[in-house]
Amino acid sequence: MSDSKIDVPNQAPSNQSSILKRFNGMMQKTRDLPDNLRLAALGAWRGRERGMAVFAGVFLSSLVITTVLAYGVGLSQAFFEGFLEVNAFDAKVEFNKAPADGTEGWSNNTTHLLEVCDELVVMEEFSDCTVVFGKKGLHSSLDWGNENVFNAVPLMMEAVQSNNSEHTWDTEDIWEYQYTTGPPVADTRAIALMGPGAFDGVIADRLSENVINVEGNEGVWKTGAEVATERGVYIPSDIASLSNAAVGDNLTSLNFSYTSDTAYPGEMEEEDCDGEILIIAETGFMHCQHIITVENVRVLGIYEPWPQSNPTLAANPIFTTWEVLNESQRQVLVDNDHVYFGLTLDRSLLPTSSTADAADWLQDLGRTVMFSEDASGERVNRAYGSGDIEVYYVDIISGTILFLNIFLGLIQAFDYIIMIPIVVLSLSVLVYGLVLSLEQRRREISIHRVIGATSSGLRGMVLLELAVIATAAWILGYLLALLAVPAVLASVGFMQFEPLGFTVDPRLSIGATMFTALATLGLALIFGRSRTKDFMELEIDEGVSKIQKVNKPKVWLHWLLFLVGSLGAIDTWLEMNGSEEGILSNWFVQGIINVFGPFMLWIGGALLLGRLGAAGPKIMQFFFRRSPLLSDVKRGLKGSGSAESVNRLAVIMLLTLSIVTLAAVQGFTGTLVDERTADVAVGSDLQVVMSDNQTASEVESIIAEFSGSDVDVMAVSVPQMTLVPEGGEGISAYVLLSDSADVLRWFPQAIPGDDVSAAMTAYQDGGFTVGEDAAYELDLWGSGRAGDSDAGDILLGENDDRTENVTFTWNEVTLNFSTFSIETIPHNTTLRYIGTHEFIPGVPTAQMSESIIIGESGYRDLMGNARVDNLATTTWIVKVDGVNGDELKALRVSLEADTRFDSAQDWETSHDDVERNGGLIFGTPGLLTLQFIVASVAAVASAFVFLSLVLNQRQKELAVLQAIGASPNQIIRLVLFEILSIVVVSMVLGMLLGMGLALSFNGLFNVFGFIFQIFLGGESSIITRELVWPWMELGLVALAVFVAVVTALLFTTRKALRSDLASVLKGE
Repeated sequence: MSDSKIDVPNQAPSNQSSILKRFNGMMQKTRDLPDNLRLAALGAWRGRERGMAVFAGVFLSSLVITTVLAYGVGLSQAFFEGFLEVNAFDAKVEFNKAPADGTEGWSNNTTHLLEVCDELVVMEEFSDCTVVFGKKGLHSSLDWGNENVFNAVPLMMEAVQSNNSEHTWDTEDIWEYQYTTGPPVADTRAIALMGPGAFDGVIADRLSENVINVEGNEGVWKTGAEVATERGVYIPSDIASLSNAAVGDNLTSLNFSYTSDTAYPGEMEEEDCDGEILIIAETGFMHCQHIITVENVRVLGIYEPWPQSNPTLAANPIFTTWEVLNESQRQVLVDNDHVYFGLTLDRSLLPTSSTADAADWLQDLGRTVMFSEDASGERVNRAYGSGDIEVYYVDIISGTILFLNIFLGLIQAFDYIIMIPIVVLSLSVLVYGLVLSLEQRRREISIHRVIGATSSGLRGMVLLELAVIATAAWILGYLLALLAVPAVLASVGFMQFEPLGFTVDPRLSIGATMFTALATLGLALIFGRSRTKDFMELEIDEGVSKIQKVNKPKVWLHWLLFLVGSLGAIDTWLEMNGSEEGILSNWFVQGIINVFGPFMLWIGGALLLGRLGAAGPKIMQFFFRRSPLLSDVKRGLKGSGSAESVNRLAVIMLLTLSIVTLAAVQGFTGTLVDERTADVAVGSDLQVVMSDNQTASEVESIIAEFSGSDVDVMAVSVPQMTLVPEGGEGISAYVLLSDSADVLRWFPQAIPGDDVSAAMTAYQDGGFTVGEDAAYELDLWGSGRAGDSDAGDILLGENDDRTENVTFTWNEVTLNFSTFSIETIPHNTTLRYIGTHEFIPGVPTAQMSESIIIGESGYRDLMGNARVDNLATTTWIVKVDGVNGDELKALRVSLEADTRFDSAQDWETSHDDVERNGGLIFGTPGLLTLQFIVASVAAVASAFVFLSLVLNQRQKELAVLQAIGASPNQIIRLVLFEILSIVVVSMVLGMLLGMGLALSFNGLFNVFGFIFQIFLGGESSIITRELVWPWMELGLVALAVFVAVVTALLFTTRKALRSDLASVLKGE
């Protein structure tokens, strides 16, 4: 006890002294920091050659990691902006409660309704407002499980009458319309009757964008007064085509229905409804419908439909003014809750940097619209329109944010996965650059220790200099990444870019920025500190003599990764070459290998093949051992160089060239798949459906009216008929007319074999093909039911034992007027089986497996020349030479607006849809382009920087060779041969590894493609992801690397040869 009493008073001064010393030390370091930074910057500049490796590694890591994160931010903005572009209204305001007797907070006085709009527009967040009679109120949020959504029924079109005999408003199912977003509330085209606010201001600007204004259909979105005077309506182009309506046509009457009551399935009887009961097939909900008729309206415009988006509003309705209604009709619609206020936001105030910020802003706005505070500070419902009306705010924009977040999450997960190789590459360059840079200083550190420098001082000196270099590299990479993201998002194909049409701000949050700093600067400093500490623990003589202990690599682990990863590549290669199941038959195992296999193959392959690349000189000596060029360098090759440094160089070359190959192959493949998907959908430049049967020459003449006389137009149809094989049952048959070879966009997957010209010739020479199911039904080779021996992509020749002649019969049904009876006249033809097909470009693929395809010669045998020569039908696939891009889109719009066409598709629009919705996934071409460019630059830069450092390490060795009599030319040949052997072998191996990676990544694309099909409810793509090998692009990158290597070798070697031999040999 006494000892403790004596010790305690003595401890306080000691602790205080220790704290004071630490404080003083910290203050001294703070005062010295500017000088230390200046000295570190000077040291970094003097040692810039060794610092370039660190700079390159940190810069590349910062560029890639920042781009990956900023890409996610930019992608969110791009989707958000794209969504905003297809919505005329940004918000919908309803009565707080559904109108009913005894319920307050609503009014059917249209003057009061207009006052509500005026009060809302006073708020700075809103730019425009209009009253709309349309879809019923929801009075709650559009959430999953909210049954109120089934009550929100639109005003539904019923009929239109016209005195124009050319109109076809009575076309069957003309008012049927499939709403593809949201729950199945209705399946009928809607109508929206809008107040005067819709015909001027922001709403008018947005609605007028899609109005078609071409010769013959000069539609204009007119002012409210003009629309009211003319009692105008605006109709979608598909309705115009079905009805043969045009701008300026007068309609005698227009009927639509409103809903007075809704009931659960089976809970509404006829006596409960004084109108007509409508039952929604998908849900069974029952609606009591009543008809309203408006008379004497006029078509003022035809508009191109918008893509369907938020289900809060009915998509693509008939637009008209509420002035076509009388006051009592308006009151009826209000009384039955068919009224809302359509609002537009001042989008310049809307945060688009992220969906989370936008959601918060919109949520606050909704509260402001709905609520206010009373005198006591309590929240109460805000009153509008002379204090009579209370509202419920339905935010259309935030209604899609949940979907966007889920969708974007899947997209970003996929895109982040495909960016893993370039991230790993950048970190590898960073680590290897640090190792080479710090190894340059081992001797320097050891000498400083000899003259008395402390370990902490030396470590601080190295780390501060490293921090200066790394910080500059991180900042430059960070800024360049932010500039690169808009270009990545603007990619519409591999190395193909189009303007986004809006501004993207990919700035990262503080947290994300800190993450990029930690992942680059932090890694550099942590690794640098660890490596410097290792140097401090070396014995002085070990450091000076440049001896370093190297851990033995775990080769068995490298082999395991490589072999397991190779399974995915082998499986893809087998499937691409005709195997039905490949090497992996279990779908679960195949899925696991497809996801993880590419990365296992890449890492294991790089580590294994890197050792082979490092042995490049020995390999070259074996092949060129008798060459006189090597006679004077063989001796110098023995034992030269640092094995570890050379191995790192080989690994870097392997990593970079493998990623270059992967990105180029998958990038060009993705672009080709997108193009072929559009080819299958449209068939050629255009696909049109005429209102009446037309011949090919008539269709060509009509389209030439719009495209110009100097444009060549070719049209072809693909007739369909039923044929009966001998001894069999009827089977669907498609006919390829002779012009199909020139008009349709064929590629080898569609036909048997890989020669399109040979297949077309075989069709016209009396050949026919079958789908796999049809092959089984007709008992022909090719069904695949018996395994690989019963399947193959082969064009069967006349002497092939798998071909057969089959007789088909077409039964012509005619009416015998003399006997007034139906007669069947059989027509026969014998055709030769030439193989299996998959599809015809431009023809729906659903029934192709069960059908046969015949050529024009067989068709003429069955139908006769006269019928074939005068073939008239409604569906035509058209090639329009010299018209593409926006001109092709404009041509399609003009055709759709013409009453002679029911519908039209163009290749450009279809291709845009493919790229936007699944080409495979939005942004993927840009990321693959980024990978290709970054890996290419990394390959060239790494070759130059790392070689310079490796050769600097060998200055003493080169000086020794020079001292013993080697000429400068001999030394240059020695170095060139050795390093070029390593680089060339590593480049070849890297490209081979990249080819394996490209095969393996095909499985990864298939897995995520399947997930997206489930999520989006789409069908699987029929297009095979057949890899494209862009040898020219790969050759250019390889050439650039080769030039960089030769330049680095010559520059560094000549510099070494000019050095003072005595100084180099003494190690100074």
